[in-house]
Amino acid sequence: DTSAEECRRSDESGVSKAFDGDVFSVACSGAKMSDLIQRDGQLSFVVKRAREGFRNGLIIGAGGNDSQWAEVLGECVTTNCAGSKKMRESAESIKRDIPFITKEINAALVKSGVFKEVWVTTYPNFGYRDANTPCRESRDLLYGRVTELEWREMWERTGSVLNQLIRESAQEHGWGVIELEGAFYKHSVCDEEPYINGVGDLRTTDSDTGFRGFAHPNDKGYEAVASIIKKTLSRQ
Repeated sequence: DTSAEECRRSDESGVSKAFDGDVFSVACSGAKMSDLIQRDGQLSFVVKRAREGFRNGLIIGAGGNDSQWAEVLGECVTTNCAGSKKMRESAESIKRDIPFITKEINAALVKSGVFKEVWVTTYPNFGYRDANTPCRESRDLLYGRVTELEWREMWERTGSVLNQLIRESAQEHGWGVIELEGAFYKHSVCDEEPYINGVGDLRTTDSDTGFRGFAHPNDKGYEAVASIIKKTLSRQ
């Protein structure tokens, strides 16, 4: 999306695919949950658009950057992250910040009174072949150094905790949950057809963010996400 500028927003994201582009997106690369509720943050833009007529529902996909999950994974990819300080800090920040920030988001949404429905997405577990089996080795060189222990620790201490906090917040505030945790099972980084970007997908680097698209779904991954979004909403 060339209009997104530094946000590096894609028109081929899972949400955009799910609605064939008929969606107003303010997704922004690197954004945190706390950014949504800033004075000129993303939430203010979607509320304004909702008052102009786009008010069927709001989908929130956030929290991964709050947990610094990409940074933890980066540490695992380049050195060794098992029991690292960064992973401990990630786990602590999730438990401390997510419940508070989601309450602030809900308060802002209730005050606006513009959305009929609010949905939140959990995060795919792309380092496990199924719900119980972390990858032992990756077919892609980018993730080749990450051990089975590191995948397990990353998920159990950060990713799984983040998803559970998202579910609990949704229940507390009456939001729907679009469940993506298992979306990439059988398509993990160690499966034959991974749904996550690998070395071949990362052709450019950026001085601020490192590899663009690191730890993000590839096109087939976003198609899988779109399918789950459509199925979830169609059941309501």
